Amino acid sequence: MGGTALSGALWLGLLWAGSGAGGSCSGKCCQGRDAACVGEGWREGGGYGTCYCDGDCRRAGDCCHDHSQACPALPCVVGEWSHWSGCAEQCHPGLRIRRRYVQQEPKNGGEPCPALEEKAGCLEYLTYQGEDCGHEHGILSLIYLYIVSIKVIINFTDVNEQWKKKAASLCR
Repeated sequence: MGGTALSGALWLGLLWAGSGAGGSCSGKCCQGRDAACVGEGWREGGGYGTCYCDGDCRRAGDCCHDHSQACPALPCVVGEWSHWSGCAEQCHPGLRIRRRYVQQEPKNGGEPCPALEEKAGCLEYLTYQGEDCGHEHGILSLIYLYIVSIKVIINFTDVNEQWKKKAASLCR
């Protein structure tokens, strides 16, 4: 009976040593699916065997047990919005734009980047020289601005969907 207890303790010790006490993913976090980021040990969901430390292991369900600690998910970080640009043309309906830039790309399955550009309809009532443009455009200009704004909202939604698809493809 003493031999069985020793055998069980030895078996548990071997399992603990093989569990990646030093960390299966330590120092090897990769983006996307990468065969260089493979290990042997316990998986996050249980089971022992081949496991991965790459950006695709969450989707595949084969991350090493220490993946979350060794390779934390980092979200996209963007800067502040720029000031709005002026209208493209004075005295005519147009678009103004503002942008922000990526400061840190997402890593290890982190949140994808939000939209980096916004557009809005605009109409300047003064020329660059400060003269009144007049109201020759009147209600037609307002209707045009409304239509442009609706197109911008639709395009913004399309861009957002494109970013989501791009982020999803990077995680495969």
